[in-house]
Amino acid sequence: GVDLAELGEEVDVAGLVPGVMPVAVVESDGIHAEVLWSDRYGNVQLNVDPDELSRLAGANGSVQVRIGERVHTARRVTAFDEVSTGGLGLAVDSYGLVALVAARASAAAQLGVGPGDAVVLVADVERAGITTPVDVGRRPGVADGSDEPVDEGS
Repeated sequence: GVDLAELGEEVDVAGLVPGVMPVAVVESDGIHAEVLWSDRYGNVQLNVDPDELSRLAGANGSVQVRIGERVHTARRVTAFDEVSTGGLGLAVDSYGLVALVAARASAAAQLGVGPGDAVVLVADVERAGITTPVDVGRRPGVADGSDEPVDEGS
């Protein structure tokens, strides 16, 4: 029931432009993203499309998060409770974009980031598979592979 003039100055519709959101850039060294905002829980909204993250994270879902010289590891999650205590997760939020999240903590405070900060997401090749060093050679006390012990006294 209020007259529109009471709500403020009239705006010329021809002067309106859509909001512009920065777009993440996929380069050879990873996805160069930007922190858009953090919500009241400390979840860090990035300008990253979930499809870009899917190609980067691979089967194990692990991604390196580089902020300046600091490197953190985050894991792709579908729910907040999948993030381990003290760990970081990458979740698709209600906006359909990727957010850095922490378990019952503020990812923004943990990472020390705010709007406009640069973040690079990189494939975590170190965690892509489990490796175990193995030494190949003869067992001590076996001379020729016949499994007969060697008499080391002779």
